[in-house]
Amino acid sequence: MRYDVPLKELFHQAPQQLLQLLTGCQALELLNIEYPAVKSRRPDLVARLTDGRIYHLELQTQNDENMLWRMLEYYTLIYQYYGLAPLQQVLYVGKDKANFITHYQTDTLSFRYELKDIRDLDCHALLQSDSLADNVLSVLCRLDEPAQVLRTILSRIDQLDDKSRKDMLLILASLANLRGLNPLLQQEEQQMSIEISIENNLFMQKAYRQGQADGEQKGKQEGQREGEQKGKQKGKREGKREGKQEGEANILCRLLEKKFGPLSPKLRKKIKSASVEDLEKWTDRLFEAQSLDELLG
Repeated sequence: MRYDVPLKELFHQAPQQLLQLLTGCQALELLNIEYPAVKSRRPDLVARLTDGRIYHLELQTQNDENMLWRMLEYYTLIYQYYGLAPLQQVLYVGKDKANFITHYQTDTLSFRYELKDIRDLDCHALLQSDSLADNVLSVLCRLDEPAQVLRTILSRIDQLDDKSRKDMLLILASLANLRGLNPLLQQEEQQMSIEISIENNLFMQKAYRQGQADGEQKGKQEGQREGEQKGKQKGKREGKREGKQEGEANILCRLLEKKFGPLSPKLRKKIKSASVEDLEKWTDRLFEAQSLDELLG
Protein backbone atom coordinates (compact mmCIF):
# COMPACT_ATOMS: atom_id res chain seq x y z
CA MET A 1 0.00 0.00 0.00
CA ARG A 2 2.87 2.42 0.63
CA TYR A 3 3.45 2.82 -3.13
CA ASP A 4 -0.20 3.66 -3.82
CA VAL A 5 0.08 7.23 -2.55
CA PRO A 6 2.93 8.41 -4.82
CA LEU A 7 1.38 6.59 -7.79
CA LYS A 8 -2.02 8.22 -7.26
CA GLU A 9 -0.30 11.58 -6.83
CA LEU A 10 1.30 11.19 -10.27
CA PHE A 11 -1.98 10.16 -11.85
CA HIS A 12 -3.65 13.30 -10.53
CA GLN A 13 -1.23 15.10 -12.89
CA ALA A 14 -2.63 13.26 -15.93
CA PRO A 15 0.37 11.43 -17.47
CA GLN A 16 -0.83 11.84 -21.07
CA GLN A 17 1.92 9.84 -22.77
CA LEU A 18 1.21 6.85 -20.54
CA LEU A 19 -2.49 7.04 -21.42
CA GLN A 20 -1.48 7.25 -25.10
CA LEU A 21 0.53 4.04 -24.73
CA LEU A 22 -2.28 2.28 -22.88
CA THR A 23 -5.29 3.37 -24.95
CA GLY A 24 -4.05 5.02 -28.15
CA CYS A 25 -5.61 8.29 -26.95
CA GLN A 26 -4.99 11.02 -24.42
CA ALA A 27 -7.35 12.29 -21.75
CA LEU A 28 -9.71 15.06 -22.78
CA GLU A 29 -10.61 15.55 -19.11
CA LEU A 30 -10.18 13.70 -15.84
CA LEU A 31 -13.48 12.77 -14.23
CA ASN A 32 -12.89 13.09 -10.51
CA ILE A 33 -16.02 11.55 -9.02
CA GLU A 34 -16.96 9.20 -6.22
CA TYR A 35 -19.76 6.70 -6.67
CA PRO A 36 -22.41 6.64 -3.91
CA ALA A 37 -22.92 3.33 -2.15
CA VAL A 38 -23.11 1.85 1.31
CA LYS A 39 -19.32 1.55 0.98
CA SER A 40 -17.54 4.41 -0.77
CA ARG A 41 -16.22 3.52 -4.22
CA ARG A 42 -13.48 5.72 -5.66
CA PRO A 43 -11.69 4.45 -8.80
CA ASP A 44 -8.04 5.33 -9.34
CA LEU A 45 -8.63 7.13 -12.64
CA VAL A 46 -11.64 7.75 -14.86
CA ALA A 47 -11.18 9.96 -17.91
CA ARG A 48 -12.98 10.95 -21.08
CA LEU A 49 -10.63 10.19 -23.97
CA THR A 50 -10.18 12.31 -27.07
CA ASP A 51 -12.08 9.73 -29.13
CA GLY A 52 -15.13 10.00 -26.83
CA ARG A 53 -14.65 6.77 -24.87
CA ILE A 54 -14.85 6.59 -21.08
CA TYR A 55 -11.64 5.09 -19.72
CA HIS A 56 -11.21 3.47 -16.29
CA LEU A 57 -7.76 2.55 -14.93
CA GLU A 58 -6.83 0.82 -11.67
CA LEU A 59 -3.26 0.71 -10.37
CA GLN A 60 -1.97 -2.43 -8.67
CA THR A 61 1.33 -2.91 -6.84
CA GLN A 62 0.52 -6.51 -5.90
CA ASN A 63 -1.60 -9.39 -7.13
CA ASP A 64 -5.22 -9.34 -5.95
CA GLU A 65 -7.51 -12.36 -6.27
CA ASN A 66 -10.57 -10.08 -5.94
CA MET A 67 -9.56 -7.74 -8.76
CA LEU A 68 -12.05 -9.25 -11.23
CA TRP A 69 -15.01 -8.49 -8.98
CA ARG A 70 -13.81 -4.98 -8.20
CA MET A 71 -13.52 -4.23 -11.93
CA LEU A 72 -16.97 -5.69 -12.58
CA GLU A 73 -18.43 -3.51 -9.84
CA TYR A 74 -16.77 -0.42 -11.27
CA TYR A 75 -17.96 -1.36 -14.76
CA THR A 76 -21.61 -1.31 -13.71
CA LEU A 77 -21.23 1.94 -11.74
CA ILE A 78 -19.46 3.74 -14.58
CA TYR A 79 -21.84 2.42 -17.24
CA GLN A 80 -24.83 3.50 -15.15
CA TYR A 81 -23.33 6.95 -14.51
CA TYR A 82 -22.32 7.81 -18.10
CA GLY A 83 -24.46 5.52 -20.22
CA LEU A 84 -21.33 4.28 -21.98
CA ALA A 85 -19.45 0.99 -21.63
CA PRO A 86 -16.01 1.91 -20.27
CA LEU A 87 -12.66 0.73 -21.53
CA GLN A 88 -11.17 -0.90 -18.41
CA GLN A 89 -7.54 -1.67 -17.69
CA VAL A 90 -5.50 -2.70 -14.67
CA LEU A 91 -1.94 -1.37 -14.77
CA TYR A 92 0.36 -3.62 -12.75
CA VAL A 93 3.52 -2.00 -11.37
CA GLY A 94 4.55 -4.60 -8.78
CA LYS A 95 7.78 -6.56 -8.43
CA ASP A 96 6.42 -10.09 -8.86
CA LYS A 97 4.97 -11.60 -12.01
CA ALA A 98 1.41 -10.43 -12.64
CA ASN A 99 -1.14 -13.11 -11.78
CA PHE A 100 -4.73 -11.89 -12.19
CA ILE A 101 -8.00 -13.42 -13.32
CA THR A 102 -9.08 -11.09 -16.12
CA HIS A 103 -12.27 -12.71 -17.45
CA TYR A 104 -15.36 -14.55 -16.27
CA GLN A 105 -18.11 -16.27 -18.19
CA THR A 106 -21.29 -18.13 -17.33
CA ASP A 107 -24.45 -18.84 -19.30
CA THR A 108 -25.81 -15.41 -18.38
CA LEU A 109 -22.72 -13.23 -17.89
CA SER A 110 -19.52 -12.58 -19.82
CA PHE A 111 -17.03 -10.02 -18.50
CA ARG A 112 -13.38 -9.20 -19.03
CA TYR A 113 -10.93 -6.35 -18.48
CA GLU A 114 -7.46 -5.77 -19.90
CA LEU A 115 -4.31 -6.32 -17.82
CA LYS A 116 -1.19 -4.29 -18.59
CA ASP A 117 2.24 -4.70 -17.00
CA ILE A 118 4.06 -1.37 -17.02
CA ARG A 119 7.32 -3.21 -17.73
CA ASP A 120 5.97 -4.01 -21.21
CA LEU A 121 5.57 -0.32 -22.07
CA ASP A 122 8.11 1.83 -23.91
CA CYS A 123 9.97 3.76 -21.20
CA HIS A 124 11.56 6.02 -23.84
CA ALA A 125 8.17 7.32 -24.92
CA LEU A 126 7.40 8.23 -21.31
CA LEU A 127 10.84 9.75 -20.85
CA GLN A 128 10.44 11.97 -23.92
CA SER A 129 7.03 13.26 -22.80
CA ASP A 130 6.59 16.90 -21.79
CA SER A 131 4.82 15.67 -18.63
CA LEU A 132 7.07 15.16 -15.61
CA ALA A 133 4.56 12.62 -14.29
CA ASP A 134 5.20 10.50 -17.41
CA ASN A 135 8.96 10.93 -16.93
CA VAL A 136 8.89 9.71 -13.33
CA LEU A 137 6.65 6.73 -14.17
CA SER A 138 9.23 5.57 -16.72
CA VAL A 139 11.41 4.21 -13.87
CA LEU A 140 8.82 1.44 -13.40
CA CYS A 141 9.25 0.18 -16.98
CA ARG A 142 11.87 -2.28 -18.13
CA LEU A 143 15.05 -0.19 -18.34
CA ASP A 144 18.07 -0.93 -20.52
CA GLU A 145 20.05 2.04 -19.18
CA PRO A 146 18.59 2.90 -15.76
CA ALA A 147 21.39 5.33 -14.88
CA GLN A 148 20.69 7.43 -17.98
CA VAL A 149 16.95 7.38 -17.32
CA LEU A 150 17.43 8.52 -13.72
CA ARG A 151 19.87 11.22 -14.84
CA THR A 152 17.34 12.60 -17.31
CA ILE A 153 14.54 12.65 -14.75
CA LEU A 154 16.72 14.29 -12.09
CA SER A 155 17.77 17.04 -14.49
CA ARG A 156 14.10 17.90 -15.11
CA ILE A 157 13.15 17.73 -11.45
CA ASP A 158 16.03 20.05 -10.60
CA GLN A 159 14.35 22.79 -12.67
CA LEU A 160 11.32 22.92 -10.35
CA ASP A 161 10.83 25.33 -7.48
CA ASP A 162 12.04 24.15 -4.09
CA LYS A 163 8.73 22.77 -2.77
CA SER A 164 7.79 21.02 -6.03
CA ARG A 165 11.30 19.58 -6.28
CA LYS A 166 11.08 18.10 -2.78
CA ASP A 167 7.67 16.55 -3.50
CA MET A 168 8.73 15.05 -6.82
CA LEU A 169 12.01 13.70 -5.45
CA LEU A 170 10.04 11.97 -2.70
CA ILE A 171 7.78 10.34 -5.30
CA LEU A 172 10.72 9.37 -7.52
CA ALA A 173 12.58 7.79 -4.59
CA SER A 174 9.47 5.82 -3.59
CA LEU A 175 9.00 4.39 -7.08
CA ALA A 176 12.71 3.78 -7.59
CA ASN A 177 12.65 1.71 -4.41
CA LEU A 178 9.96 -0.48 -6.00
CA ARG A 179 12.55 -1.44 -8.63
CA GLY A 180 15.57 -1.56 -6.29
CA LEU A 181 17.08 1.55 -7.89
CA ASN A 182 17.59 3.76 -4.84
CA PRO A 183 21.37 3.11 -4.53
CA LEU A 184 21.80 4.05 -8.20
CA LEU A 185 19.48 7.02 -7.73
CA GLN A 186 21.58 8.34 -4.86
CA GLN A 187 24.75 7.84 -6.88
CA GLU A 188 23.36 9.82 -9.83
CA GLU A 189 22.15 12.57 -7.50
CA GLN A 190 25.60 12.91 -5.98
CA GLN A 191 27.28 13.06 -9.40
CA MET A 192 24.87 15.79 -10.52
CA SER A 193 25.31 17.72 -7.26
CA ILE A 194 21.58 18.29 -6.89
CA GLU A 195 20.90 20.45 -3.87
CA ILE A 196 18.56 17.98 -2.15
CA SER A 197 19.92 14.51 -1.48
CA ILE A 198 17.73 11.66 -2.69
CA GLU A 199 18.40 9.61 0.42
CA ASN A 200 17.48 12.57 2.62
CA ASN A 201 14.50 13.45 0.51
CA LEU A 202 13.14 9.91 0.60
CA PHE A 203 11.88 10.78 4.05
CA MET A 204 11.99 14.58 3.61
CA GLN A 205 15.37 16.26 3.88
CA LYS A 206 14.79 18.54 6.84
CA ALA A 207 13.19 15.87 8.99
CA TYR A 208 15.81 13.34 8.04
CA ARG A 209 18.70 15.58 9.01
CA GLN A 210 17.14 16.67 12.26
CA GLY A 211 16.10 13.15 13.12
CA GLN A 212 19.52 11.81 12.22
CA ALA A 213 21.23 14.39 14.44
CA ASP A 214 18.90 13.68 17.36
CA GLY A 215 19.17 9.95 16.87
CA GLU A 216 22.95 10.01 16.63
CA GLN A 217 23.14 12.02 19.84
CA LYS A 218 21.00 9.44 21.63
CA GLY A 219 23.01 6.67 20.06
CA LYS A 220 26.29 8.20 21.20
CA GLN A 221 25.04 8.40 24.76
CA GLU A 222 24.12 4.75 24.76
CA GLY A 223 27.31 4.05 22.89
CA GLN A 224 29.29 4.77 26.06
CA ARG A 225 28.32 1.24 27.01
CA GLU A 226 27.89 -0.36 23.62
CA GLY A 227 30.59 1.37 21.63
CA GLU A 228 30.77 4.42 19.38
CA GLN A 229 30.08 2.58 16.14
CA LYS A 230 26.94 0.87 17.39
CA GLY A 231 25.66 4.20 18.69
CA LYS A 232 26.08 5.87 15.28
CA GLN A 233 24.23 3.05 13.57
CA LYS A 234 21.33 3.31 16.00
CA GLY A 235 21.20 7.07 15.59
CA LYS A 236 21.01 6.76 11.84
CA ARG A 237 18.13 4.27 12.08
CA GLU A 238 16.19 6.54 14.43
CA GLY A 239 16.87 9.53 12.22
CA LYS A 240 15.52 7.76 9.17
CA ARG A 241 12.38 6.73 11.03
CA GLU A 242 11.68 10.26 12.22
CA GLY A 243 12.32 11.58 8.74
CA LYS A 244 9.98 8.99 7.25
CA GLN A 245 7.26 10.00 9.71
CA GLU A 246 7.38 13.64 8.65
CA GLY A 247 7.52 12.78 4.96
CA GLU A 248 4.47 10.52 5.13
CA ALA A 249 2.59 13.06 7.26
CA ASN A 250 3.21 15.80 4.66
CA ILE A 251 2.01 13.62 1.79
CA LEU A 252 -1.10 12.50 3.71
CA CYS A 253 -2.01 16.13 4.54
CA ARG A 254 -1.79 17.06 0.85
CA LEU A 255 -3.99 14.16 -0.24
CA LEU A 256 -6.55 14.86 2.50
CA GLU A 257 -6.79 18.49 1.41
CA LYS A 258 -7.34 17.43 -2.19
CA LYS A 259 -10.18 15.14 -1.16
CA PHE A 260 -11.80 16.95 1.79
CA GLY A 261 -10.57 20.56 1.56
CA PRO A 262 -8.39 22.62 3.96
CA LEU A 263 -7.45 20.98 7.25
CA SER A 264 -7.86 22.66 10.62
CA PRO A 265 -4.68 23.45 12.58
CA LYS A 266 -5.78 20.94 15.24
CA LEU A 267 -6.22 18.15 12.70
CA ARG A 268 -2.95 18.99 10.97
CA LYS A 269 -1.16 18.82 14.34
CA LYS A 270 -2.72 15.41 15.01
CA ILE A 271 -1.42 14.08 11.70
CA LYS A 272 2.04 15.60 12.15
CA SER A 273 2.41 13.95 15.56
CA ALA A 274 1.02 10.54 14.54
CA SER A 275 3.14 7.41 14.43
CA VAL A 276 4.36 5.92 11.15
CA GLU A 277 2.01 2.97 11.74
CA ASP A 278 -1.03 5.27 12.11
CA LEU A 279 -0.05 7.28 9.03
CA GLU A 280 0.23 4.12 6.94
CA LYS A 281 -3.12 2.88 8.28
CA TRP A 282 -4.85 6.19 7.44
CA THR A 283 -3.27 6.29 3.99
CA ASP A 284 -4.51 2.78 3.23
CA ARG A 285 -8.06 3.84 4.20
CA LEU A 286 -7.92 7.20 2.42
CA PHE A 287 -9.71 6.18 -0.74
CA GLU A 288 -12.43 4.28 1.09
CA ALA A 289 -13.31 6.90 3.72
CA GLN A 290 -16.21 9.25 3.08
CA SER A 291 -15.25 11.78 5.77
CA LEU A 292 -12.32 12.86 7.92
CA ASP A 293 -14.09 11.56 11.01
CA GLU A 294 -14.43 8.13 9.42
CA LEU A 295 -10.78 8.12 8.37
CA LEU A 296 -9.15 9.43 11.56
CA GLY A 297 -11.71 8.60 14.20
